[in-house]
Amino acid sequence: IRLTFSGELDEEAAQQLDHYSIKVWDLKRTANYGSKHYNTKELQVTAARISPDRRSVELTVPGLQPTWCMEIRYSLRGSEGEPVNGMIHNTIHSTE
Repeated sequence: IRLTFSGELDEEAAQQLDHYSIKVWDLKRTANYGSKHYNTKELQVTAARISPDRRSVELTVPGLQPTWCMEIRYSLRGSEGEPVNGMIHNTIHSTE
């Protein structure tokens, strides 16, 4: 998984694995709006490599599979020490 940011990141913070968390889950599709989260799993980030321009981080996540529901959280620092925190909700259709 590659995350790209608008500004430069602090290299040390970007490479610390505990600064990332990833969860995936299933939903029950019905005619009603909304669903509880089913089969929630936390995925392990085993490597975080920052790009030479320090604006992207590539995360290695073994066993990554297509999923309708994923949440990626990060807690980093910018190149000037400012907090760079966020959450991404996404879907993965293919891992190729």
